[in-house]
Amino acid sequence: TVHYINSDWKLVNACLCCKNHNGDSSSEGIVENLKEVLQEFELESNNMIAAVTDSAANMNSADELLDCPHHYCIAHIIELTTGIAFNLNNSKDVMSKARTLVDYFRSSSQANNLLLELQKGISTPLTVISDVVTRWWSTYLMCERLLKLKCYFNLLENENKLHCNLTVEEWSVINAVNDLLQSFMHIQRVLEGEKYITGSYVPYLISKARANIEIATES
Repeated sequence: TVHYINSDWKLVNACLCCKNHNGDSSSEGIVENLKEVLQEFELESNNMIAAVTDSAANMNSADELLDCPHHYCIAHIIELTTGIAFNLNNSKDVMSKARTLVDYFRSSSQANNLLLELQKGISTPLTVISDVVTRWWSTYLMCERLLKLKCYFNLLENENKLHCNLTVEEWSVINAVNDLLQSFMHIQRVLEGEKYITGSYVPYLISKARANIEIATES
């Protein structure tokens, strides 16, 4: 993708290329592909203010071969940082059980219908949300939705219609992870903007997130 400011001072973003990559993903191959795309659109490398990538090893090596400054995608770095939340209070095991609970309702229309039936008095009944590795802050959405549906899970468990519910202690971990991930979600949501410059927001967002995390970990 390419991002630039046009003559009307409006931020523009466009996809230059999306194609199958054959061969290995060496840094040399990546840079060669990049240069081919630039040539196709008659763009000179000296027109590039910066190249932004993830922080993979091959991208780091490509840094030395690029003809412009190389920066990491801040939103990607934030996503990697959220992994810290899953190393607290055995949360990895708890998150695994949470996904099992989600999969139970996602794979069984009968179970999902029971969940919706319990909410028949609500204008907009809710169901579970799966977290997806390639979708930023989806784990937060999963935890947030589980917490909203917790009372209905308990009702189903009391009626012997649910055998994969979480314990009180595990729900406590889900709540703690949810609080931690919320701060990261707000950052990523702002950084996903395409109609405004996001770089200048980064220092403030990081500072705000640190303050929120300190509050969350103290409570």
